[in-house]
Amino acid sequence: MTDLNIYCDEVIRPNSNGIILLGALFIKEIDMIKVVNYLENRRCLNTSNHKWSYTYDTCPNNKSCKKALHDKNNTKIHFSEIDRHRERKIISQKWLTSLKVILKENIKFSILAIDLNKLDCAHFGRNKTDLNIYNRFFRTLLKGGVRYLYSKEKVKIKTIYHDEGSQNKHIYFPELNMKKLELETFNDINIENKKIVFLNDDHRIYLENNEMESVRHSQFIQLIDIILGSFSQLLFNLSVKEEKKEVAEVMRDVFESIFDRKWEYSHSISFFPKYSLDELAKMNQYALSDFNEKKIEDKIDIALKYPDNFYNKNELAMPKYVKNQNKLTAWF
Repeated sequence: MTDLNIYCDEVIRPNSNGIILLGALFIKEIDMIKVVNYLENRRCLNTSNHKWSYTYDTCPNNKSCKKALHDKNNTKIHFSEIDRHRERKIISQKWLTSLKVILKENIKFSILAIDLNKLDCAHFGRNKTDLNIYNRFFRTLLKGGVRYLYSKEKVKIKTIYHDEGSQNKHIYFPELNMKKLELETFNDINIENKKIVFLNDDHRIYLENNEMESVRHSQFIQLIDIILGSFSQLLFNLSVKEEKKEVAEVMRDVFESIFDRKWEYSHSISFFPKYSLDELAKMNQYALSDFNEKKIEDKIDIALKYPDNFYNKNELAMPKYVKNQNKLTAWF
């Protein structure tokens, strides 16, 4: 049995594009300590030191460091704020490079892009429409990620962590959603803690109260944020900020080489739906003769069962970004 912890975040309609991006990070329980230690140690930007402590007083390198510099390295890593100071950019690059090289076998991720232009969004309610849509496809994200990335393993999800947001106030999202996921998979995917744990992506909040477990879990919320942010930047070329382009560029080869066996089973990226609900009904008019009479929930369930309704694309709007910089291998 493979025990997993999952960390989730989302990007809603980036730059008014009719897309919702859902992202999940998958880490085996047995790899947790190794992975979080590695990410934490990459926070130290002193090239002679590879050990990190969250407090300056306990830092093994504090004799040759300054508290102001240490505090800057202890920053919240968030893609939208990468351009505000250099430490965020450098740590983000180090983390993403580690994800591709050193931690490739230990951290897997899944991204699901929902094209709202091909869904009849009005059926998801006038209030909290995007949240209702996110709630519906969140199960698809987890189910698809587990079944593809761990296809040869029996999986038990220990805990699902999610960035704090409006989801924790949704009537169905925090707990009922996970119970429904188990039913949909006929208990093939077992969930130990069915209540989603919401975490602030600023670990320093937990550090003040010495809540070290939450401090460490928050690192993974920050990591999935910069993965989604990089994908969104590459896909839509949203920002002209050089710092964001530099960070996103680290992941270009991953997002472009969807069909490269080198990355097989390390991540999953898919878009849905390829066909609108009306197009799907016309293409399968005999099998779906009563499709138009069904409720939107049932229509979505049917649309999800057509494998060719999920698709991949590697056309990225952001041009290749090149800047003279030291080789990333110097950070290992």
